[in-house]
Amino acid sequence: DWGLAVRRSGNRGLGVLGDAPFPTSSSGGEPYLEVCLDERGLDISDGANDFGIGVTACDPTDIDKLGIVAVEVPQSWVIDFSRTRVTLSHNDTDVARGSGGLCSGALQEGARIGLRVTSKGAVEVFVDGILREHLVPPDHLRVPTGTPLFAVLDLWGRSLKISRTLNEYPRP
Repeated sequence: DWGLAVRRSGNRGLGVLGDAPFPTSSSGGEPYLEVCLDERGLDISDGANDFGIGVTACDPTDIDKLGIVAVEVPQSWVIDFSRTRVTLSHNDTDVARGSGGLCSGALQEGARIGLRVTSKGAVEVFVDGILREHLVPPDHLRVPTGTPLFAVLDLWGRSLKISRTLNEYPRP
């Protein structure tokens, strides 16, 4: 099953945790995850964040309770889309900020949002297969390489329904 997550419009948010390791391309490339924003609704958030996509190095079977937001997941690196920019958080602490060229305004219904973890532990963000941000946290806070990573997603703000695509790498 390739996965579908739905948030009812009356709920403020929904955290989603993948149950299988983050995919790498069949050719052995860097881990890449892409989701489609299938349905967007009215903005019911506080305006801080609209959507989050990230990874965790924590095995989901070791997590007893999933919080309402992705950054509550242990050992997580999450890209949060706000009205002004994207921010990379590690364990609920901001560790890298986008340039301001990418924000929640890019999150249109039908858009594909991708995340790739580079071989150096940085995070790249794609919209419809096009690289939009490259976020590099300090060395000691980078995403670990060579370890299983699991998807972490936030459906917050206008994001009501997402599905995972089958893309193993960014495609325009």
